Amino acid sequence: MNTTNFNPELGKLLVFISNVATAIRMNSAYDSAYQEKNPAYSDDVMWLSDSLHTLFLLGNALQEGDLKNIECACEDLIKQYNVYSQNDTGYKTEPSPTFAKQRLFSLEDGIGIFQDIINKAKALEVKN
Repeated sequence: MNTTNFNPELGKLLVFISNVATAIRMNSAYDSAYQEKNPAYSDDVMWLSDSLHTLFLLGNALQEGDLKNIECACEDLIKQYNVYSQNDTGYKTEPSPTFAKQRLFSLEDGIGIFQDIINKAKALEVKN
């Protein structure tokens, strides 16, 4: 399977990743409003970085080149991103406030990209 078929979707994903990274940076001393003792900053960095860390699922699947694994990885990512928008998750802190205040991106942006990749993988399966 030729994963270059995913170039448009991966381009969107890179822009999304960049926007999340910028949000992480704005929760650091880079931002003049940063207050080291404010626990919201560390919670936000934790959740924002977690949303990037979980992308390893898709990265591994793309390296393998198996369309079913790509679909499964994206489905898992969609489930995880949906959890980020929920309250009462049982985690140490709730992720939803972090993502609700973002202006550079939304969880729906990421979910849309993952859905586009699923759709492309399914279309490629039909062709093969």
